[in-house]
Amino acid sequence: EVETWKIGLRGIRKTGKRRIDPKGKRAWLPGHKCIWRAHGVWDYDSTGTARLGKPAYFSQVAGQPVDFARDFMTPFLKEFTCQIRGVDPEATVFIEYGDKPSLWTNEEAKNMVYAPHWYEPVGLMLKRYLPWVTFDQERKKIVLGRHRVRKQMVTELARFQEQSRLLLGEMPVLIGETGIAFDMHKGKAYKTGDFTAQIKAMDRLLRALEKKFHNFTLWNYTADNSNERGDGWNGEDLSIFSPDQQQDPQDINSGGRALEALVRPWPRRIAGEPVKLKYYLKTKKFSFRFRHQPGLDAPTEIFIPAYPYPHGFELWVSDGSFTVDTAARLVRWQHNPNREVHTIRISPRQPKIDF
Repeated sequence: EVETWKIGLRGIRKTGKRRIDPKGKRAWLPGHKCIWRAHGVWDYDSTGTARLGKPAYFSQVAGQPVDFARDFMTPFLKEFTCQIRGVDPEATVFIEYGDKPSLWTNEEAKNMVYAPHWYEPVGLMLKRYLPWVTFDQERKKIVLGRHRVRKQMVTELARFQEQSRLLLGEMPVLIGETGIAFDMHKGKAYKTGDFTAQIKAMDRLLRALEKKFHNFTLWNYTADNSNERGDGWNGEDLSIFSPDQQQDPQDINSGGRALEALVRPWPRRIAGEPVKLKYYLKTKKFSFRFRHQPGLDAPTEIFIPAYPYPHGFELWVSDGSFTVDTAARLVRWQHNPNREVHTIRISPRQPKIDF
C-alpha cells in the first residue's frame, strides 16, 4: 500500500491509501536491486519475508532525529560550492532550501546568494485569481480579506530576508522564481481575450515584491508557449508571452500577457538606500523615494518603459537635476547632497487633441 496525496487550498494533504500490484514488473534494470535494499534498509529473511534492517534509516542521523536541512541539504550545498570553486574560485553560488534553511557562518556566506522560490499558493495551486483569500504557508492557516491577503504576501516574502539575517550570514536575497498562472479559471481568457484577472494578479504580486524592494526573477518566458499545452512544464502555463496571443509579429509587445501590470518603471541604480516605491496600475503613476549615501555623487537611474506611456510622460523631482536618455529609456537623476531624502514622480502625458 502507498499513501495518496492531493494538492488543495491548504497545500498538500494525505487523502488515503492505495494498493499497488506491479504484477511482477520491476523498477530496476536487470542485474540491479532496490537501492534501499542495497543500503541494508530492508532485505528478505530465510523464509523469503521482507524485513526492515534499519528501521530508523530515514528518521535518525547518528542516533539523533533527522533534520533534512542541517544533516543533508546544507552539507550537500557546501560540498557543491567547494567543487564549483575548485574550478572558479570567484564563482557566486545561488542556493535554495525546500523549507527553512539551517545555519551558515558569515565566512561561509561570502559570494553566496539565497534564491528561494515563492508563489501565492491559491493562484498557483487552484489556478484562480481570488483576491480575498490566500494561505499562510508557515502557520498553515487560511487568510481572508483583500487587505490581509496583500499584507500576508508581503510578510511571506519578508521572511526570506529575515532567514538570511538570522541563519544565512546575511546572504543577499533574490526571489529565484515567482510568477502567476495565465491559464486560470480554466483558460477562460484564451476564449474571451479578457486578461483582467491575470493583470490584477500580476500587479498584486509585483506590489508585494516592490514593498520590500526584493530582487527577483520572473518565471517565465517560453517562446513556443501555447494555450493548449502551456509552457511545457508540469501542466503549467506561466509564460508572459505566447504566440497564441500574438497578432502582429512586427510589434515587440504583441503576444505579451499582463503587460499592463508587468511593464512598469523601475530604479535600476540608486545612489543610496530605497525608502518607498509605488506604481499605480490604473493611473500609471509612479513614485520613488530614496535616502542618499553620504559622499556618493553618482546619479540614480530610473528605467521608464514606453509601453505604459504611449504619449510620453511628465516627470517631477524634489531636488537636483536630471537628463532623459530616450533611446535607453532611462532618466539619470543627480540628487542634491544637501537634502537627505529625495523623491521622483512620473505620470503619463495626456494625448493632444486637435479640434
